[in-house]
Amino acid sequence: SQQLAARCLTCGCSSYHVTTSLQPFMGLLASLCGVTPSDGPRERLTKLRARVRRSAAGDVGGDLPVLTAALSIPAEESSPPADVDATKMRVLALQTAAELLRSAAADGPLMLLIEDLHWADESSLELITMLLAAPCRGLLVVMTARPDFAAPWPEEVARRIVLEPLAAADLELMTQHIAEGGQIGQELRRELISRSDGIPLYLEELVRSRSALRADPGGGSVVPAALRDPLLARLVVPGVDLALAQTAATIGAEADGELLQRACGLNDTSFQSKLAN
Repeated sequence: SQQLAARCLTCGCSSYHVTTSLQPFMGLLASLCGVTPSDGPRERLTKLRARVRRSAAGDVGGDLPVLTAALSIPAEESSPPADVDATKMRVLALQTAAELLRSAAADGPLMLLIEDLHWADESSLELITMLLAAPCRGLLVVMTARPDFAAPWPEEVARRIVLEPLAAADLELMTQHIAEGGQIGQELRRELISRSDGIPLYLEELVRSRSALRADPGGGSVVPAALRDPLLARLVVPGVDLALAQTAATIGAEADGELLQRACGLNDTSFQSKLAN
């Protein structure tokens, strides 16, 4: 996105929310409507209504349940149109959501990154289909998924790019670059590359965590039999809030931002500051 001089907005699908409508887009839709975690149901509804009124797709004379649910607005607070059947309201809600997402590109080029598509709920896939069916100038949609994910879109609509593991030569160069001139023995380098499975992120974390490795009496370096998850090394970085990290880990591998903030009892400013570290 930096090379394209574009902003990047990220939406992540979760294995814990495969049946939750629009789960990957909840945070982004809330942001586009100006909703904050501290807003109550009435404030959320007021902001949603104001934002939807500016979208022609959402002009149905009432609230759209799929959108109100996505913004954690209780059903009793909203007023869905009485003369529109549930199926049509669902389609209208997804069309409105698509228009809201397209509107994010009004301020300049935008890349919308949707990760772990293999965990996407049905409504999210339909929303993506609507986005792809009517391309928006300045909006690039990029999606990631596991190899076994069967994309429901034809190649001419969504180009598929298969990312293979990095070649050994590239892994060697990457190791040298990350080490920044530090001494990594040949045996250790081979071990780290082997453990990375050709995945750049894994290799980066393994190399950066090499200080946790011990040298053998012969002067070479070996990896301990019980090598801890290298990502844990990030927790010792100054400024990291261990209580926040522990709460996030307790929630799960993927923690919803609003839920995490509430669990930690932090205000917006403090939460964003701690999260940045």
